[in-house]
Amino acid sequence: MSPDDLRYIADKSDKAFKLYRTLPFGKPDSAERILCNSEYHRIRDEFRDDVLASFGVTSNPKAVRCFDIAWDHGDQGDLITVIEYFEELVELIR
Repeated sequence: MSPDDLRYIADKSDKAFKLYRTLPFGKPDSAERILCNSEYHRIRDEFRDDVLASFGVTSNPKAVRCFDIAWDHGDQGDLITVIEYFEELVELIR
């Protein structure tokens, strides 16, 4: 994967995460909070799907777990770091 591809995926998702951070959170059980959480997961899932597709592992049953590990170990505020972790880990499932 080229550095330009990595930047494109990270930039696209980073804009969405920044928008998410501006949404009101409200009380833990409030409708606003539930909406914010569902939007966060939608954005994260879209980012994950873009990463898996870029590495050509969408059909690999271990790809989502591999991404989850990269997400947990990478700085969630820096999506390039998550992609770099995934790039290292994906070799284990190929």
